Amino acid sequence: MRLWHRFIHPISAHFRSRRAVALLKHYPGLSDWKICDLGGSRHFWQESKLDVDPAKVVILNISLDEVDAYGDNSSQQIPTILYDGHTIPFPDRSYDLLVCNSLLEHVAPSDREGLCKEMRRVAKRIYLQTPAFEFPIEPHFVIPFVHWLPRQFGRIVARMGLWNLLGRPSKPVFDSYFDDTQLLTQQEVSRLFPGVPVRAEKFVGLAKSYCVFWEAN
Repeated sequence: MRLWHRFIHPISAHFRSRRAVALLKHYPGLSDWKICDLGGSRHFWQESKLDVDPAKVVILNISLDEVDAYGDNSSQQIPTILYDGHTIPFPDRSYDLLVCNSLLEHVAPSDREGLCKEMRRVAKRIYLQTPAFEFPIEPHFVIPFVHWLPRQFGRIVARMGLWNLLGRPSKPVFDSYFDDTQLLTQQEVSRLFPGVPVRAEKFVGLAKSYCVFWEAN
């Protein structure tokens, strides 16, 4: 995956830094907060340049594979806890902020509502971002329109995408990643957070991702 990471890292860093600006603008006091990064990575916090105490951040993930995907050890002080992908292992309102960045599209549609309820249970505030189904380029495989095709055809076309060509995953790894990646529409995000505005993160004038800022009553 080294070639893939060399290609995607600068692009990801650009969008992460933009999201960090939006996050700080919406939550100017977050430097003093306890933060849970659900499905996150250490490189997000390195690239975001947010003035956050690493001791107040915890990363929750189902695997360590992407936590240090770029081999950067500068944020090793941020602890990582493995969990089952369903139940967040913390008491109610444990965190001032929960960050969920590019995770929800990897959660099975039948499990998304339950996981979002878990997020609202453990956090006073939530920042969630997920790629937009409506954007013509699928960001995981980096190929246009593949996510708009019937799944059986999309799987074939996705093999021509940059993730497969540069990362050279095995067939089982590719199939598993393809099966576990399903982008959400704006309407689907709205249903998971009823009554909360869904904001569009735009690129070349089109909605590239959807963002939600949720706060407990």
